[in-house]
Amino acid sequence: MTESETAEWVRRLWKSGKNFYKTYAWVSFRARVMQKKKNRCEVCWNGGIDGKQVRKYRRATTLHHKKHLKDHPELALTESNMEAVCEDCHKLRHPEIYAKETRQKERWD
Repeated sequence: MTESETAEWVRRLWKSGKNFYKTYAWVSFRARVMQKKKNRCEVCWNGGIDGKQVRKYRRATTLHHKKHLKDHPELALTESNMEAVCEDCHKLRHPEIYAKETRQKERWD
């Protein structure tokens, strides 16, 4: 598929309410890329966010789109746009999503 065909396919999935991340194309692509990247978090392996920490191995749980899928659907299956990250590093990449999960409701007892 060309980039424009991929972008159109991803947009159609989005509009129909189907999850791109459950498609065979994504699942097989993710498995292949994660294997190439040795299932290790690239951020932790390269010294963390600031690059000053000691290089350490952490298992990657997510294949992260560097340029977000919503904004760049043409890069949905482009390996150069992917980064294998652990859960903690993924949370740092998406504070807008994970901040909502950690907020607690105010209690008025």
